[in-house]
Amino acid sequence: MPQKKQRERLRLRKLSDARREFLKSQLAKTEKALAGTREHLGCCKKHLEEAERISLDSTKLPLGSDKAVVVVDEGTHIAMSECLTQIIHSQESAIQLLKGILAGKVGDSYGICSYCERRISKRRLEVMAWAEQCVPCLEAAGTAE
Repeated sequence: MPQKKQRERLRLRKLSDARREFLKSQLAKTEKALAGTREHLGCCKKHLEEAERISLDSTKLPLGSDKAVVVVDEGTHIAMSECLTQIIHSQESAIQLLKGILAGKVGDSYGICSYCERRISKRRLEVMAWAEQCVPCLEAAGTAE
């Protein structure tokens, strides 16, 4: 009996160690993605500033283009900037959650679907570390709309 309990504890510790390593890898990946998203947002802001400067002075429009193209470009960059800002917020929240779990300061709800409360697949979390829903619940929500 004692050997059986000891083997079970060892198995659980290995699972725990593997999960901790997965969380660390997700944290590193999310921090890297956040840096890339912030860089992309910076580029969008530069393009917006350039479009704004051009739209104020129509004489600076590139040859063969018109003001309507600049306005459309400006609208696209504004929409993209808003989307990137939302992604940054999600990534920052995921980073705080992962750090909290690893430090033992936050309840371990990471990887649990917010709808069905089942585990979110490792593959989904590898693609989107901050996912709060499993794929079936996400698909069900998409078809319900």
